[in-house]
Amino acid sequence: SDIDCQFEHFGISGRLEERVEISLYRIVQELINNIIKHSEASKVSVQLFKNQGKLILMIEDNGKGMKKSDGDGHGLLNIKSRLNTLQGDLNLEPSPGSGTLATIRLPLV
Repeated sequence: SDIDCQFEHFGISGRLEERVEISLYRIVQELINNIIKHSEASKVSVQLFKNQGKLILMIEDNGKGMKKSDGDGHGLLNIKSRLNTLQGDLNLEPSPGSGTLATIRLPLV
């Protein structure tokens, strides 16, 4: 796609536990696929950092935003299922007309 995608990470040194890495990869893959398919965004920002014993992943786009009714498709259900196995949570902040911010928090063990 023609979407400008930026990735930044802070406070991450070395590898994470394999199941965490794989789950995060699949979650990012699903969210970016949703952005490509549905958002009409031109920019995506992905940030990964550690903060107060948690791993935080933030994905933000500048697309048309989600409607509340868009929230429980198969992709988001898969994301929530992956997060449940890691005791993580997902917060979606849709802003119709100005994009969506997805924030994922995972406890670090």
